[in-house]
Amino acid sequence: MADLGTSLAGDADVSTQDFRFDVLRKNLDPAFRIFADGLLHTNYPDWAAQALKKDLLGDMEKPDLGLNDFIPPVLAAAFGANHSLGAGFGTPDSLRSITTTDIREFHDRYWKPDIAALIFAGDITLKDAVALADNSLGSWSGTTPPVSEMPPPAPKHDRVVYVDRPGLTQTMVVQVLPAIPRDHPDYPALLLADSIYGGMSSSRIWENIRQHQGIAYYAHSRLNYYPSVGLWLIFSPVEADKTAIAMHEIAEKRGDQPHRIDNHPVMGLVILSKHPQVSC
Repeated sequence: MADLGTSLAGDADVSTQDFRFDVLRKNLDPAFRIFADGLLHTNYPDWAAQALKKDLLGDMEKPDLGLNDFIPPVLAAAFGANHSLGAGFGTPDSLRSITTTDIREFHDRYWKPDIAALIFAGDITLKDAVALADNSLGSWSGTTPPVSEMPPPAPKHDRVVYVDRPGLTQTMVVQVLPAIPRDHPDYPALLLADSIYGGMSSSRIWENIRQHQGIAYYAHSRLNYYPSVGLWLIFSPVEADKTAIAMHEIAEKRGDQPHRIDNHPVMGLVILSKHPQVSC
């Protein structure tokens, strides 16, 4: 792939997996054949699996205690620590128990054409794309077993969830609201609303917290989507003695009313700081 001026890349999250490359049009045919071979005959060598487990265990057992590592406690609070989404990567013991055979069997079970989308973008016609797919992936077959239903969330019922991060001089204030999954018909409208509210540097929450209040370098919002559910996060890092001000401003702009996901209330704010100065 390097000789063809490209490389393979892949990602996975709680709802999707992808395998991709981009290349000059003149090198597309041979690059696609290698891509297809990697998809159909994936190896997962033991040394690679062990190296990745070592890295993940290092993150779990010696986590970055900075302000930006707030997603794990957010998910645990929003869905419950024992929920499929709230558990995150699981525990060190559960990760150690995963074998290379488990990984290969997962690939064999879930990498099937019935749930896959093959996407081309760029200097190629539909006719050429279909021919490439037929030639290199025509033998790909099989169906994916049914996936179990996502259990209902079991969130914390606290209005404020505090996460202790010793040694920090700042607080990350995070408001968590229920949202919708990516395939919901209203997702484009909510994405637009998020952009206006906090998804860009000229957004309302950015202007209010950074420019008017002057208590943070930035304030953002974003949509996180998962199978059958989503979360809307609004967050800003502030000096510890400005925590209450930030909480008030975020709640005021959003409307500080109880929110629910599938009839389960969700906490309003997560705080990460050693000694947050909160009196509100």
